[in-house]
Amino acid sequence: MRITHPFHPLCGRKFELICRRRHWGEDRVVYEGQNGRLCTIASAWTDIDPPDEFRLIATGRAAFCAVERNDATGSISPTPRGGRSRSPLEPHRAWLLELNAKEPDLTLVELAQRIQQALGLQTTEGSIRRFFKRHGISFKNTISDSVRLWA
Repeated sequence: MRITHPFHPLCGRKFELICRRRHWGEDRVVYEGQNGRLCTIASAWTDIDPPDEFRLIATGRAAFCAVERNDATGSISPTPRGGRSRSPLEPHRAWLLELNAKEPDLTLVELAQRIQQALGLQTTEGSIRRFFKRHGISFKNTISDSVRLWA
């Protein structure tokens, strides 16, 4: 018997089958593990049964295969999409960074208003937040923000 589940730490290892039983509500196989101890594993995670027909037909057709990605890159994390920023704020980078340096207490709403007035550019708070995040500047809600909104 061979363990075939791709995420099992013993995947690919062969073991001698001791017996097959129903444990914990599922079909499991008992095998002799390391140090002679008896271990169980779901029979679906082994090659004891013939392969599932759906899996045979679908092999290689998955939009995302974690095992193959891990083998190819050493990780299943997505690759950075890269490319340049398509933000309409990027051409006005110098002006925005200078404005933030001169008036660091401006809120995102106030920044959106300034951008509309000075540049004629309609933008959102999220777009402004992402722009400044790309340039290492973050905005946090402070007590002064809420006081200013209610004043």
